[in-house]
Formats: sequence, C-alpha cells, structure tokens
Amino acid sequence: MEVWTESGAMVDPMMSPWRAQANDVIGGWCITLAEQLDSRTPAEGAADLADFVSEEAAHHIATLHNDFLARVGSGSRPSWDAYFMEVAQAISMRADCSRRKVGAVIVRDHRIRATGYNGARSGGPSCLAGDCPRGNNPLVEPGSSYDTGSGACIALHAEQNACLYASRDDCEGATLYVTHKPCDGCVRMIQGSGIQTVVYLDAHGITTRKAVLEL
Repeated sequence: MEVWTESGAMVDPMMSPWRAQANDVIGGWCITLAEQLDSRTPAEGAADLADFVSEEAAHHIATLHNDFLARVGSGSRPSWDAYFMEVAQAISMRADCSRRKVGAVIVRDHRIRATGYNGARSGGPSCLAGDCPRGNNPLVEPGSSYDTGSGACIALHAEQNACLYASRDDCEGATLYVTHKPCDGCVRMIQGSGIQTVVYLDAHGITTRKAVLEL
C-alpha cells in the first residue's frame, strides 16, 4: 500500500524494514493535518483521512500515528514493542530465503533471550544458493505444503530457530516478537514452549499483540 506525505513524497511503511522512520513521516503529516482541520487532535485528524482514502489505508495511517505518539510521548524513545520489533526486523535481514525474510526475538523481562531467522540448519543447504525446491519453483501456490511435493522447503521458520536457541526458562512467560504472523505449525510450537505473548506485524504492517492462546 502506498502512502503519500503532504510534500508529495511516497512512503511505503509496509515494505520498509525501518518502520520507525515511516512513523516519523506519517506522524508528522497527521499532526499537520490535524492543525489544519480546525485544530482537531492528531487522532481525529487521522480519522478524517477516511474521507479521502480507503478505510483500510486510514486505519493503517492512524495506527502508525499512534505508534508515533507512543514514541515522542516519552522523550522520543520507542516503546518496548517498537524497540524489539525493530530488532526483529534487523535480524530478518540475515534470513536465508529467496521468498520471504522473517526475524524473531524472544524477550523476557525486557531482555533478549534468543533470536532467530528463517533458514536451513547451520552448515546445511542454502535457499539463496539455489538448494530449496520451494524457492526454485515460481509456480508454487501460497499456502501449499512446506513439507512435501514441489513446494517442499528446506528452512526452519524464524520462530522455530529462536525457540531452538532458547531454554525453557527463557521461554516461560516470555514475549515473542516476529516480523510476520506465525503459521499454524509455529503457533502450536509457541503454545507448547511456555511463551505467553506474541507481537507480530500483520499483512498491513500493523503491530499486533496477542496472547498465545488467541492466535
């Protein structure tokens, strides 16, 4: 989804690995808009965008703006969720996958206990080197089996790799930050790991926090 600032510059917060920068741009835009609209509050100004863009786009912008307010409201420091999500996004850049890059961070008591990104076992085959059947098949259907057939994948998911490098004590009551919504298989693993909460970016790039049993 494309978002345009008042200066005419295009911002794509869903694709950028550094959403905080997009938050600053869009947050500033919403504040300016609010000031122009009869001194409405920034949140009201963002809501008024629904008159000019799609409801989905307005919701996305308003959510980013709320993230922006959470950051500047405490001396320009990011919230814990924003902080650890940025860490997860940085970790995703190490992913060994030609189709999608995902990063995950297990956090307990505001301390990072383990990290992971999607890729095959250490020292094993490499998707980026052309060793993955799924990565080599441009016709594979989204949602098809990752374990069998032409869509078979050699990788472990980011959430799996993070849990593999964490102890039970690390996971018990912890929060998992991941740059994409976990698949059904990873949800089952997360539920069994002792992790209590999952924070992820949904299909629109919006930060979503859920208890594990709500996934």
